[in-house]
Amino acid sequence: MMILDSENDYWIYKRNGTIRRKLTDIDLKTSAGVPYIKPEIQLLYKGGSSVIREKDMVDLENVLPLLKDTSREWLRKSIMIQYPKGHPWIERINVYIESLQYMRRE
Repeated sequence: MMILDSENDYWIYKRNGTIRRKLTDIDLKTSAGVPYIKPEIQLLYKGGSSVIREKDMVDLENVLPLLKDTSREWLRKSIMIQYPKGHPWIERINVYIESLQYMRRE
């Protein structure tokens, strides 16, 4: 994925320009120092596509438990902005958040 859409110090999601993030907050580095895009941003691109492939669903299921709460919430809100009438991933993320809350209460 190439980061072409930016304005000042912000990355702009090409499918909905209201979804933005500071350029300093879009990547991480491996232990070897290799940069990569944050998982929640990559998932937004996958889930925001007009065609969600089976491998995209697998990626969501594999990465969802690894995301920090703030990253998971950012992804959920971003998908809701792009799809205000609903999207299957919103429901899946909501179910996951509810299960986490339940487990944390016990």
